[in-house]
Amino acid sequence: MAAALYVNGCKNLSYLLEVCDIRDNKLIISETIEAKAPSVTFPSGVRVEGTRTVAYYLSQVACPKLLGESPLERAQIDQWLEYWQIEMIPALDNKAQMKAILQELDWQLQHRVFLVGHRLSLADVMLFMTLHTSVTEMSCQEREQLINVSRWFSTVQALLSSKTSLSMVTFPRNLLYS
Repeated sequence: MAAALYVNGCKNLSYLLEVCDIRDNKLIISETIEAKAPSVTFPSGVRVEGTRTVAYYLSQVACPKLLGESPLERAQIDQWLEYWQIEMIPALDNKAQMKAILQELDWQLQHRVFLVGHRLSLADVMLFMTLHTSVTEMSCQEREQLINVSRWFSTVQALLSSKTSLSMVTFPRNLLYS
């Protein structure tokens, strides 16, 4: 008997299932609301709950490379996931807070291609999916003001484009505004 995953409307987990190519033959996937938060229930009856916890579990099972190559990278990924959960998710409905978060992220990405290490991580995937709507709704001028976020977003989008059903966000090759 397979474990049961209750997504409970969490779009980030739905997209992570696509990224990790997890299908119904590996898990019993359900949108049914059994708990307030997404959860995985194992045949033994043990359950783990929470978007971050379930995302980490799914990555461990199906995409371990997303979790980093060293203890330091794993800690940094966890740090970004904590930031995502505590700072970013609550700010989604507040444009002023989200602008400040995007400016901070832009600063953090000045000298990095990815959030952690030199390849795509769970932190990149979760932040990308969370920011997709915000970036889609930005004007070209707003995207250019966040040049490092735009570069990172475009890179992650290119890596995930064949794996997710998210719409593509276009970025001009040349600066339009200065």
